[in-house]
Amino acid sequence: MIIDATIIRQQRADRGWTQQQLADACQVSLRTIQRVERNGSLSHDTLQGLCAVFNIETKQLLTSQQGDDKAKIPHLPISVYLLISAILGGAIGAAVTYSLLSLSS
Repeated sequence: MIIDATIIRQQRADRGWTQQQLADACQVSLRTIQRVERNGSLSHDTLQGLCAVFNIETKQLLTSQQGDDKAKIPHLPISVYLLISAILGGAIGAAVTYSLLSLSS
């Protein structure tokens, strides 16, 4: 599961806690907190622990991360997509033509 890690870092900083203090409060390892703050990756149990400790709702941390997965796909110029489709179209057309010619022989 992925969450907005900046919220966790900010909540911890607002309280003046170290990562170890947060780990102890959530009853997880320091490494778990480091991973959460680095890339937002966590388990459901860790999410519940963080929400309880910070007294926040799960939905506050679960921002539109599912939509952000799409944002990780690089945006290419339209000309690249046109070139790719032309190459694929040509390859498919050649394959179909070859198949049809093979059948007629």
